[in-house]
Amino acid sequence: MKSQNKTCTLVSVAMLSTVAYLLAFIEIQVPLSPSFAKMDISDLPALIAAFAFGPLPGVIVELIKNAL
Repeated sequence: MKSQNKTCTLVSVAMLSTVAYLLAFIEIQVPLSPSFAKMDISDLPALIAAFAFGPLPGVIVELIKNAL
């Protein structure tokens, strides 16, 4: 049972890292702000991982996203 939980966490971290990497290419302009102010939504999967699995998987998602 514990091995299945580790595998589920590992796969979830990998999928959230991939989503974060793909979201890094999307920039959303913040309403009522200058044109150079853009919002980066690629940090949302790391926040989801941090809240769902703990702080270490959240950091790992960010590391993988930045390494790619």
